[in-house]
Amino acid sequence: MQKKNIMLVTINSMKKITLVAFLVACLVSSHAQIQWPAITKTAKPWTYWWWMGSSVTRQGITQNLEDLHTVGIGGVHIIPIYGEKGDEHNFVKYLSPEWMELLKHTANEAKRLGMGVDMTAGTGWPFGGPNVSPGDAAKVFYVKAVKIKDHANVRDYQKTNDNTNLLALAAYDEKGNYVDITPRVDSDGLIHWGEVQKTWKVYAAFQSFTQQKVKRAAPGGEGLVIDYFNDSSILNYMKTFEDAFNQAGIEKGNVRSFYNDSYEVYGANWTPDFLPEFRKRRGYDLLPYINYLADTSNVEMRQRVVTDYCETISDLLYDRFTKNWVKKSHEMGMITRNQAHGSPGNLLDLYALADIPETEAFGASGFLIPGLRQDADYEEDRFGRPNPLTMKFASSAAHVGGRKLVSSETTTWLGDHFKVSLSQIKPQIDELFVSGINHVFFHGTTYSPKEKPFPGRLFYASTNYGPSSHFWNELPALTGYISKCQTILQHTKQDNDILLYFPVHDMWKKQKSELIISLNGVHNTKDWLQSSPFGYLAQRLWANGYTFDYISDRMIAGLNVEGKTLVSGKAGYKVIVVPSIEHIPLETLTRLRDLARKGATILFEKDIPADVPGLFDFEKRKALVAAIRNDMLLLPSNVQVTSQLLESLPGKRIYAEEMVRKGLEFVRKQSGDSTFYFIANLSDRFSEDWVQLATQSKAIEIYDPINERRGNATIRNTKTGTEIYLQLYPGQSCILTCTNKKIKKQKWGYLKADETNKQEIKGEWLLRPTQGAPEIPAPVTLQHPGSWTALGGKYETFSGKAIYSNSFEVSAELLSAKGFLLDLGNVRETARVKINGKDLGLVWCLPNKIMIPAGIIQEKNTIEIEVTNLSFNRIIQLDRDGGKWKNYHEINFVNIRYQPFDASNKKPEDSGLLSEIYLTPFTAKEP
Repeated sequence: MQKKNIMLVTINSMKKITLVAFLVACLVSSHAQIQWPAITKTAKPWTYWWWMGSSVTRQGITQNLEDLHTVGIGGVHIIPIYGEKGDEHNFVKYLSPEWMELLKHTANEAKRLGMGVDMTAGTGWPFGGPNVSPGDAAKVFYVKAVKIKDHANVRDYQKTNDNTNLLALAAYDEKGNYVDITPRVDSDGLIHWGEVQKTWKVYAAFQSFTQQKVKRAAPGGEGLVIDYFNDSSILNYMKTFEDAFNQAGIEKGNVRSFYNDSYEVYGANWTPDFLPEFRKRRGYDLLPYINYLADTSNVEMRQRVVTDYCETISDLLYDRFTKNWVKKSHEMGMITRNQAHGSPGNLLDLYALADIPETEAFGASGFLIPGLRQDADYEEDRFGRPNPLTMKFASSAAHVGGRKLVSSETTTWLGDHFKVSLSQIKPQIDELFVSGINHVFFHGTTYSPKEKPFPGRLFYASTNYGPSSHFWNELPALTGYISKCQTILQHTKQDNDILLYFPVHDMWKKQKSELIISLNGVHNTKDWLQSSPFGYLAQRLWANGYTFDYISDRMIAGLNVEGKTLVSGKAGYKVIVVPSIEHIPLETLTRLRDLARKGATILFEKDIPADVPGLFDFEKRKALVAAIRNDMLLLPSNVQVTSQLLESLPGKRIYAEEMVRKGLEFVRKQSGDSTFYFIANLSDRFSEDWVQLATQSKAIEIYDPINERRGNATIRNTKTGTEIYLQLYPGQSCILTCTNKKIKKQKWGYLKADETNKQEIKGEWLLRPTQGAPEIPAPVTLQHPGSWTALGGKYETFSGKAIYSNSFEVSAELLSAKGFLLDLGNVRETARVKINGKDLGLVWCLPNKIMIPAGIIQEKNTIEIEVTNLSFNRIIQLDRDGGKWKNYHEINFVNIRYQPFDASNKKPEDSGLLSEIYLTPFTAKEP
């Protein structure tokens, strides 16, 4: 392709425009390219930033921030954790005046650099610390069947240990009647024990403390985990932060956000006033029914009581912890980021309370992209795979709740240490984008003094994005890509058709005998999501290209109807879909009927639920549900019951995006009258074809955020949308801008490879290492490209950069081609290409191909390919030599299997160019 046919946009020279100007540019301009909004610090990726032992200095903070700024990081998230052994004299106590001065310096330096600062509201995780009293600490409730030894008293069950208190004893006679036999203390202090009969069954209810302490706590942050279901616990906890910030004089806004990590409060399911709260919220006393809490059978009564218990815990987590945490954060001038997953609450509601809901991409992504490296040490059974349907809980809450940003903890345990490549990271980023995420946080970077030898300080559960990372010099390519994509994703709103009802009550009723409630984790989606009718329907909608958000009971209560559109804030939807479920709250079904009467469309899969969750007056409530069911069936134009739900959607003018069936994934957004698609090819099923969009457009611009190519696509209109001809090879992504304005732009340059004149670059290759460690090997001559690790000697554990160079000839008759495509094949891991001294750029993600404009290739040519490999081989040598770099308190440094990390006996990773290099001329293609 001619150079004049490629539009290159330098991000730093982008004209700053407001969102309004952006929309005008998108919709009105008829003689110029679409202008994108300026890249802001929020559009750039941010990073978790661990302070080990809070052993940081003002100079070091400045240096670290400047380094991160240089590679395109927009902000940092401070998390103080345990420190290095032997460095204790440099530890700074958390929230001490000295620590607060370091925080103030960080905020000031970040502001100077145009960066942002977030911080965990605590050290490590979960919330807790030295100021948490036993009264404010996490508690557990459990029920045990009691064997009556002497048929007269249960003195042995008053206490099981010093931290466990007997709350109640409940006896049940032969007919199941409840008798309270809890011991009573009279005015003289004498204990009276309830009498029981030999044939009765007795259950004891206990309250105890979980004794959980903050995990990975920093100095000054050690202590008990708080009670997440009690007002005073979180208010007392936040008071410590208020005092510290006020005394330090930190200006409001200098720290953008407080953060709450994923819920890992093990065993907690109780608070001292749980019983009166249960009575107030559920309408009956719990104690007469505690036998059902110890019962493992799934009888109806047990399911109803357990559901009520779970809903009460959910309410308390919502009303007491999350609301108060958000409120206090706002009072301190900060917004909130919340990872609600793993909690016992209704995930959607908890996410929606935060200013920035945050999901988590934990583990390796199982993409079928040819050439994508896989980590042999990854255990899928242990971690599972990141599931976009899980990520959609955070993005759905943001969309329905009107939140602009949805963030993600990104690439946690994507691979084992020193073995993650940029080409592995990009597919996970793309999957986050198609799941609705638009604010990426790398997980992450560890503060490390510049004088600290390789590999510097490191946190164990992360991908290293810091200066000691093997891809540090190439990182701007990834951050630039993310910044360009997020600029669009943050300035557009969702364009989803369906609201899919999340039936949390049907999930609560399945709790086992232990009332340790932890739904909605990112690691156990097979247990709670994929195996449920809700999850199954969500997967079918996703796999067939339908656009949807999840919605909760509380969110349904807040919906309105405008015409036939369901409206939540500024978000509009065409239909509510209720999966095949057994129970639905009376209030929710009533609201659905009212919405249908106002013109909304409600689809029920298989049947309208006939039962209600919970125990109180359930027969009466079931009768009311039956009446509402009859009412809804009298609204056939707006209410439909079908066992062929997906097949019924086109009749409601809801169309699938058929690209999904070809192997593409997407997110669809809107701004003004324009529709935007971010599309990623994360499979091996598509390369080029006509793609049907469920959007009618007169013009579509294609934008390649990697190479910054853009142009008007070839399209053709159909009855249900517009078809676009798309060339998108495995690993690639693009952004489409669809408009009904006729915009005069240059055409997108479709390419047709001339496979008949494809040639391998043969001959001797000179391999010349240029920088790296532990030692730089001598240059060698190769008969063909290959892994330098296989050369043995110093090459075996060499990590760094090495140049493969060669010369080649091209027939004169081929020089008239529009350009050439250079296919590097299997690259480990990144490659910078020069031909005839011309820098053609960095190849860092799949496919490992680079476009060469016309005029560069001559009859006689030289080629240089500078390859950077992983640092794992260097670590092998460091461990073989007995290097003392793993020297941390707490968990020290573990591998992906949570075993002590030791690379000394590991096989070196292949490095360099592992396959033949091909050059193919191309011509312009007219679809």
